[in-house]
Amino acid sequence: WFSVSKNARAFLETENHISAEIITLSDATGDAGVFEMAADGMDERRLSDNDVVYVTNHFLEEVTEPLHQVVTNEDSSVMRYARLEQLLEPGGVDSVHGTLDLAGAVEILRDTYNPITDETHSPDLFDGGGTLANNGAIQAIVFLPEQPALYVAVGNLPLLPNAFVGFTLEWLLGESKENKPNPLTIP
Repeated sequence: WFSVSKNARAFLETENHISAEIITLSDATGDAGVFEMAADGMDERRLSDNDVVYVTNHFLEEVTEPLHQVVTNEDSSVMRYARLEQLLEPGGVDSVHGTLDLAGAVEILRDTYNPITDETHSPDLFDGGGTLANNGAIQAIVFLPEQPALYVAVGNLPLLPNAFVGFTLEWLLGESKENKPNPLTIP
């Protein structure tokens, strides 16, 4: 199986990056990292001492941060990053650190609270409000590398209020039609 610490950086360093990209990778051992890439270089953030790493869509690392436009508290990416910090870091407001499971991951994606404006928006708002759920998502996936399985939000926009349907890697690769994820859906 794939290993973030052993394989990811080596593979990504061999690839040519002609666009700006941010990728989060995790593996079945619990290792994870955020890789920020651009034509001028690549950098990564590893799991913190609290076993947490998260990303929105602005660069934070030394190599890539200068490539990003000026980011202010009014930017949706900053608002969403602040909310992830509250939800994922130990001791954060509404923290789920140490208790996060599949249903909790889906709830984070559906979170409509903006911590900078202190506003909660309707889940029916497709794009706006600076929240995790109201960011114009056209796809949403939760990966469970230890199973290995993934859950994909399906249906009309706005996407995140819809059910997440589960698939195992064995099923997707045609290796087994019997190995189904449990649960099959997250309503």
